[in-house]
Amino acid sequence: MWKLKIGGASGPWLRSTSGFLGRQVWEFDPDAGTAEERAEVERMRQNFTEHRFQRKESQDLLLRLQILGIYDWSGNNPIIPELWLVPYFLPIHPGRFWCFCRLVYMSMAYLYGKKFVGPITPTVLALREELYCGSYENIDWNKARDSCAKVLNPSESFQNIVIDHPSAECTASVLDALILFKELYPMYHNKEIEQCTESAVKFILSKQRDDGSWYGTWGICFTYGTFFGVKGLSAAGRTYDNSSSIRKACNFLLSKQQNTGGWGESYLSIETEVYVDNGAPHAVDTAWAMLALIYAGQVEIDPAPLHRAALVLMNMQLESGEFPQEEHIGCANSAFYFNYPNYRNVFPVMALGEFRRRLIANQNKDGRT
Repeated sequence: MWKLKIGGASGPWLRSTSGFLGRQVWEFDPDAGTAEERAEVERMRQNFTEHRFQRKESQDLLLRLQILGIYDWSGNNPIIPELWLVPYFLPIHPGRFWCFCRLVYMSMAYLYGKKFVGPITPTVLALREELYCGSYENIDWNKARDSCAKVLNPSESFQNIVIDHPSAECTASVLDALILFKELYPMYHNKEIEQCTESAVKFILSKQRDDGSWYGTWGICFTYGTFFGVKGLSAAGRTYDNSSSIRKACNFLLSKQQNTGGWGESYLSIETEVYVDNGAPHAVDTAWAMLALIYAGQVEIDPAPLHRAALVLMNMQLESGEFPQEEHIGCANSAFYFNYPNYRNVFPVMALGEFRRRLIANQNKDGRT
């Protein structure tokens, strides 16, 4: 059976010059899984073979057929271009759709409104004759619309694909930026910025889970989300001493530290919405956890866990000065997994540098050299 291979070095048939090194590929293993799992896969394969001509086509395929002129527009469910004319404050306005959904809807609605059809060539006429049992001119397109033009709903596979929902990590980043801006220009839109920052803090707090973590939307997963949640709250003045949310976040991260001293979270956390340990330290995960603990004040409380994590990062550094490209660390819609190539170097360097800076600051505060 086929299985998804995450990570691993490149081979003679699959390699990349961009640093990805074939990190996510499908490979066939006839012995993968249990006997029961292989039997179930075979049953599903046979079921697909027997019913492959009964499956309804997706809307985008029908759209291509309509543009070619081999499927009439009246056999399509409406894609209303006039929806762009409704007031923007309504939640159904396409401008409020998630960015990719919005772009697809815009182009499809335009084509639907124009009822665009390409030139009717002899090839198109031949396709009409080949694809349909009867005469193309006598097809009941209303009936065809009900039986063939059903939309393949991508939201069944990809979460939050229609509406662009706010996330804790994006909110925390904006909060951090506004507070930095206010320090430089304290009188510029002071009241508006204060209201915005207060609302942002409330939103971040509302998204924290009972175990102290935040679910990450654009990275894997709870380590990523908790890093941003703590960073935003600490920028707004929350500390280990004055915030139970910060204390809960620290306890969560420390509970996930591996025996190695590092952190490593599996992409399965995204799908199960429960923290899944990867079994081995990951440079970026370790850096995110370190930074979150540093911002929360762990250096001042007990730096021992951070010393262990820093040693893991230093041992992972390559002779070139870079850090290894490991398993996927980015995600979207709880389904897409990928790597941000710079993360493997940026965040470990940030974590080590910030840890050193805090250690030196504490030593100077205590009067030590």
